[in-house]
Amino acid sequence: MVQPFIPDPAPKALLLIGAGASFGCGGLNARPPLGTTLYQELVSFSDIWASLPATHARAFVTDGFERAFDYWQEPRLEGLKSPMLWHMAFYFDRFRIADSNACAYVALAKAIIQLELLSQIAFVSLNYDTILEQAFLSLGVSIRGWSNFSEPQLAWFIKPHGSSNFLPTKMSIFAPGLVGRGAFNPKPNWVYPGQVCRESPPPLEIAQGLVHPIMAHYNRDKFARCGRDLIDALRNEWTQLALSAKIIAIIGVRPTIYDKMIWQSIATSPAKILFVNPNEQDCIEAQKQRSDITLLNKPFDSVVPEILSTIQNSLIT
Repeated sequence: MVQPFIPDPAPKALLLIGAGASFGCGGLNARPPLGTTLYQELVSFSDIWASLPATHARAFVTDGFERAFDYWQEPRLEGLKSPMLWHMAFYFDRFRIADSNACAYVALAKAIIQLELLSQIAFVSLNYDTILEQAFLSLGVSIRGWSNFSEPQLAWFIKPHGSSNFLPTKMSIFAPGLVGRGAFNPKPNWVYPGQVCRESPPPLEIAQGLVHPIMAHYNRDKFARCGRDLIDALRNEWTQLALSAKIIAIIGVRPTIYDKMIWQSIATSPAKILFVNPNEQDCIEAQKQRSDITLLNKPFDSVVPEILSTIQNSLIT
């Protein structure tokens, strides 16, 4: 059983990032997609995703990714979920920082280290990619794993939806029995970013339905079929830290009624809320969650100094 773990003293600032942050960070080998284009990207990348029956493929286009992933009734199609999630992990693990001087994540990480804020911030990522983790690793900062909490330079990451590089240690279990709400809780293995393909089982075994990386389904309730213990522990950490935070800076996250675990904590937190998003409609939706929210309706890569100034000032008061 994976238990929640809160550092002592607990970080009083939370930096919450979503797909829009990776989409707009710059300096990468390729631009990660937003949710609206993810399905088309996966179809181009993966023969598994390209082989979906027409009715199910159409649902991803017409109803959106989160709703389409709920349309699985037949056991034969349930058996596709595990290979689909393996290929989604391969897809997200391929993104790399190609030009650190042009990457807003690297600029953010550098400034956090220089301002000596590292121990005061928990990094909460809703992304399956590992780009922000790569930024810290490139600067010699360790990333929180599942057994090492004592590194002197440690970036405390919480990924409540899981991650492309969270692999089960026991990968010989086949997943067809995990239909519907069934679950499997293997011991989690934090794999170094970029190494998921090398650490994965052979393609034939994946296609037959091996248990998949610890990633919540990209559906409306973010159900975790594999590694639910770990996902629940990380979600509890987020909830606990949100209740005691002084500031939550939200970058590139689209407000959605389905992500209750995230937005209920934001709505009830005593923290100051900074919302960074160039999409005007997203800003309007965020204000519905918290009327006192501070908006930065600008691209992420143009406001890194403002984000850090707001965090620093909030921690002082």
